[in-house]
Amino acid sequence: MQNLNSFLDKKMIEHLRKKGVHIDPTTVEQDRDKRQHEAEIKATQAYLHQNNLDIFKSSLIGNTESLEQTFDDFNVMNDKQNADLEQAINIANRIANGERHKFVFYGKPGTGKTMLSISILNKLKNKYSCLFVDIAMFIELTKRFNDERAKLQVNSLYKAMSNADVLVIDDLGSESSLQRSAKESSDYNQKILFNIAQCRDGKTTIITTNNSGVNFKKIYNPKLISKLMNTDKSNIIHFDSEDYRRHIN
Repeated sequence: MQNLNSFLDKKMIEHLRKKGVHIDPTTVEQDRDKRQHEAEIKATQAYLHQNNLDIFKSSLIGNTESLEQTFDDFNVMNDKQNADLEQAINIANRIANGERHKFVFYGKPGTGKTMLSISILNKLKNKYSCLFVDIAMFIELTKRFNDERAKLQVNSLYKAMSNADVLVIDDLGSESSLQRSAKESSDYNQKILFNIAQCRDGKTTIITTNNSGVNFKKIYNPKLISKLMNTDKSNIIHFDSEDYRRHIN
């Protein structure tokens, strides 16, 4: 194709010369190379954008409509919720500016942890590859040993979790017990979590959980806690306002 373009350029230059118009062949080649380079950049950007959207759409969540939530959907009803919203927006801006950290959102159920983590992903998904994974759903999916479709989805999610620029691991701790009392997570669960933690080195991971640090020590191996959640205190948000969901609709 490049040889054809070069041939056509030469024919065009020769034709214009006969018409009395003189053009520098070097300028023509430079313009052609510039157009080709710009086209390649646009094609690459379009591919990356579509790839980011495909990764986000592969998120594992109970209600897929929730993936559309943004900061504008978070209805602030008190000062604490306003502070939570501002911290989440600040985290999104920090990630957008290139920071890579582990972030932990912890507190009571229904206080906006999941909603704000999804809002962060929606803020970033056009620039970064983003993925949301309900960890209890994922672990249950891995246990469907005789289901070929489940195996394919698990492998696809493992790959996406390894490659995603920003990953939300939602409701960590729910996979160990559905009861209020803390219960030690099984070796199987912890092995899966450790594998995920291993592939997240150097990437941004946001963890939401209903458990405090004290409960985590009862549920998980200390090495897993360190690998998965070791982060600066400024990257930890405690959600302790009233149940946000009671005021929706």
